[in-house]
Amino acid sequence: MNVNKIDELKVYIKDNKIDVVALTETWLNEDISNQEISIDDFDIIRKDRKDSNLTRGGGVMFYIKKGLKIRILTELNKFDVESLWCEILNEFNDKVVVGVVYRRPNLSNDDMTKLCEVIETSCRERVLLLGDFNLPTIDWTHLGGVTRHDDMFLEIVKDNFLTQHIMSPTRGTNILDLVITSDSNMIENLTLCEPLVNSDHVVLMFDFIFRNTITEIIERLTIEKLMLQSNV
Repeated sequence: MNVNKIDELKVYIKDNKIDVVALTETWLNEDISNQEISIDDFDIIRKDRKDSNLTRGGGVMFYIKKGLKIRILTELNKFDVESLWCEILNEFNDKVVVGVVYRRPNLSNDDMTKLCEVIETSCRERVLLLGDFNLPTIDWTHLGGVTRHDDMFLEIVKDNFLTQHIMSPTRGTNILDLVITSDSNMIENLTLCEPLVNSDHVVLMFDFIFRNTITEIIERLTIEKLMLQSNV
């Protein structure tokens, strides 16, 4: 993640009144401190790539606006995959599990199984799942796949009655970046925006809807997902 992207991201957050930003391919490591990538009034939750056998890259991260009630989900973050999970609560203590995932293109079968396992576990709650899944051969209109990994992922989606909202290409002609929810009415105003500087993935921006079933009060929480190709 370079300085130009941080500066542009700060402007983007301010102009669009963003509350939560989810990032993939941060390319961060232990030598880069949170202070170096800080944004005023936002907390940072990050999970850098640890596997020394892989090339540089990867990593997932959240910027979450200070004041939002969150809980880091250790039971999901302990899985050895590139995913990061937290729980966001509103003032009525309605909650949603939010996860961001980076699935590298050459993921092994064993690691794909681990990824499916953590997603399956997250589905015990209301869930919002974001990320770069690198599964371009899935037909999201007809829920059909070509590869073994396509079929594994689609099985999770179907078995847990999840909704995948992205139906237009997010990089080139491919749908790589996904927004998945446990309730089809959980998001509104989904927009595919122009990429940030030096990125070849679009920005996905939308409103997440907290619906309180007791008070019937609807609270809107703006959430943005940014898919970045960092150059560090």
